[in-house]
Amino acid sequence: MFYSYTSQRDLFAGYRYRFSESSADTTNTDHAFTVGVSGKILSKLNGTLRFGCQIRQEDPSGDVFGGYTATASTTWAINKRMSLTGTLSKDFSTTATDSTTDITRANLDAQYVFNSKWSVYPISRSSIEAVGM
Repeated sequence: MFYSYTSQRDLFAGYRYRFSESSADTTNTDHAFTVGVSGKILSKLNGTLRFGCQIRQEDPSGDVFGGYTATASTTWAINKRMSLTGTLSKDFSTTATDSTTDITRANLDAQYVFNSKWSVYPISRSSIEAVGM
C-alpha cells in the first residue's frame, strides 16, 4: 500500500512472504509486516526507512519465533560533487550449517563526481555485520 503524504514524502505499508529450503532438507517460511517512509527524511537526508515485525516458522521442527525487521538507506549530498550513503538493516538469515540467525548490517559508501562522464565510487567503504540469536 502506498500513500503520497506530501510532495517530498511518501508513506507505505507492506507484506513480505519468503520461503527458503536448505541442503539439509529443512524449510523456513517468513512473514513480515512493515511500514515506512520514503523521500526527504530530514532537511539534507533523502532515502527510505522501513520497520516492522516478522515471524519465521521452521519445518520439520515446527519451531516458530519472531522479531523485528528494519531497513534504512539514506543519502547526504555534501556538495554538488560528493555524497555519502548509509545503509542499516536487520533481518533473519540461514547459515551454511542450517541454523537461523538474526543479522544486523551497516554500510557507509562515498561517491565523488568529477564531471558528467567520470565519478569514483566508492572512495571509501566501511561495513559492519553483527550476528546473534
